[in-house]
Amino acid sequence: MASQMLPLLTAMMPKLIMGGFIGWLLANYFYIALYRLLIDGVKGQQPNVGGRIKGAWTGYLNYIVVTLVCNIVISLGYVFFILPGLYLTIRLLFVPIIAANKPDLTLGEVFSESWNLTRGHFWTLLGYGIVAILINIVGFICCCVGVLFTHVATQFLLANTYYVLAMNEDDEFERGYNYDTEE
Repeated sequence: MASQMLPLLTAMMPKLIMGGFIGWLLANYFYIALYRLLIDGVKGQQPNVGGRIKGAWTGYLNYIVVTLVCNIVISLGYVFFILPGLYLTIRLLFVPIIAANKPDLTLGEVFSESWNLTRGHFWTLLGYGIVAILINIVGFICCCVGVLFTHVATQFLLANTYYVLAMNEDDEFERGYNYDTEE
């Protein structure tokens, strides 16, 4: 029986890999829209869901590259034991939000901004991470569907944390980046 399944699995493997890759690309597109909506929300602006979803193409390729490199760097940190990976995870916590909301920044500038924003807040952000994980576990326990809601809630908390820290660092933060073309 197992020998009969091997050709089927071998034939399906490229399709599964391609499907996972396409799913990852789509998820990142919607993460850009989500992060922009969350920042609009914490700034007190009226969210424009349709405009954010349509406008997520702005900076999409940059976002993909930046988050991919960030994930590789963090993964390498975890290869060298848990603590370097945990440290890099906290220090690069805001990379996806910055890359989504400031698509004109280079890879180095995004990393630098996240690094600067997290300076002096390691333990607070670690506490946030632990609480976010616990909230998402509770959402997962609720028939797995609850995690859809708890994940968005914890991302909103992360966006709010980013907003508060960025406001303290940058006086021009309120103006932000103009990635809207049709609004």
